[in-house]
Amino acid sequence: MIYFKVQDQSTQTIASIDNENYSLTFLVSYMKRSNSDGICQVHLSGTDLDTGAYHKWISREAKVGEVFSIESNDKSDSTIKIDQPTEVITNDDIDFVDQEKLKYYHNLKSELEEKGLI
Repeated sequence: MIYFKVQDQSTQTIASIDNENYSLTFLVSYMKRSNSDGICQVHLSGTDLDTGAYHKWISREAKVGEVFSIESNDKSDSTIKIDQPTEVITNDDIDFVDQEKLKYYHNLKSELEEKGLI
């Protein structure tokens, strides 16, 4: 089982999913729009590919200049403790996912309306 160990200046998170079929993602993104300040975000998440359950460990705004280290390793060492995700969304939570997508759509629609594009 592969795990990701992500460390910033104050915390360390070890993430993996105990299954044969899974994905892990570490992402740092930056978005700047002409009418607002830019935002930098960091995410650590994964999906159980058998059940479709989405696991989230980190999802937050990152400070400019913040340093992260990431290690990918095999969990052959049984002393490695995998952290519990802060959130797990299962297929049972599909209504929640649909609501989040709808909120995102309305936010984007509002931005386009404010710019007079629709």
